[in-house]
Amino acid sequence: MYIMLIMLLFIVFFYFLIDKKLKLGLSNIFAMLFFTFLTCLAGLRYGVGLDYFSYEDWFKYWDMSFSSEWIYMFIMYIVKMANGEFYIITIIMAIVTNLFIYLGIKNWGVKGEYLFLSVLLYCSEHFLIYLNLMRQGAAVAIFFYASKFIVTRSFKKYLLFIILASGFHYSAIFLLVLYFLPNIRIKYKLYCTLLIVAILVTYLGITNEILNFIVKFTPYSDKYYNHVYLQSGDIDWFSPVVLFRVVFSVILIYLSSFGYDSLKKISLIITFYQIGIILNILSLSTFMFDRIGIYLRIFEIVIVPILMSLIKDKYLRQLLFIFLFVFMLIVISNSLLINPDPSLLRYKSIFESE
Repeated sequence: MYIMLIMLLFIVFFYFLIDKKLKLGLSNIFAMLFFTFLTCLAGLRYGVGLDYFSYEDWFKYWDMSFSSEWIYMFIMYIVKMANGEFYIITIIMAIVTNLFIYLGIKNWGVKGEYLFLSVLLYCSEHFLIYLNLMRQGAAVAIFFYASKFIVTRSFKKYLLFIILASGFHYSAIFLLVLYFLPNIRIKYKLYCTLLIVAILVTYLGITNEILNFIVKFTPYSDKYYNHVYLQSGDIDWFSPVVLFRVVFSVILIYLSSFGYDSLKKISLIITFYQIGIILNILSLSTFMFDRIGIYLRIFEIVIVPILMSLIKDKYLRQLLFIFLFVFMLIVISNSLLINPDPSLLRYKSIFESE
């Protein structure tokens, strides 16, 4: 799997360089083809992803009761009634996820060589995560697309897509509140302060107490008080991915802040991006923060390219471009080599399942 992804990233990288040099304007077409390939890769996989066989067993032994997310249940119902196989489910979920991710990128106006960065950021980490979190991955993708309606103040459209997202994962329903917070902003100094606080809270090991405090005052959440999901785990003190994400965000937001007028249109999702990184730090101690932060961290695939495009110094912009590309290779290596999930190491398709 890792060899395949690294080769693809190099192909995309050199293609976009050629496209920029010759001004062919084919970046959109190539991005569509690349997302189509990722969809086939995810949809036709067999045993790839931590929860793959759990989902497969759920499908095989499902009692046809609609006891969970209704859209996912309905998809399973239709496939079961048609005597279909589980791979049809994975294909449908891959189509939904990658389609809305692509539409979301287009929605936020990423284009040209910066479209390459979006593709790179997505498939270096988020794509791999969604192979594990199949239902929540679809919910994240739908919210990512629908987030534009917060800015355009289209409540009916936003509500419709949040209901759609919650049909794949109930947690998406809590995203409704974001519509009523269109002006939330985290200024640069406050952001840096919150990063420091998040690091201290994580390494002091008090995230469990914070989560329990929140749960205690949240309606219908008593069963989660002191739950194993809220327990602090082993802290990865030297996580290169989180460390880079923090440092890069601080530098990037600072450098791009000089184009202030251009930031107004995307200030809301910059805030989402910032909160996502803060939650990513907290997730080093317990994965529950990542379950929340995953909805916001996806915005890095559009924020990073957009902010980089606002940097006026050509050579600095190119340096950051190359630096980010190298780091994304490190991210892939971290996911598949340094700290690998065994189910992701060797890609296996449904045609090899027997």
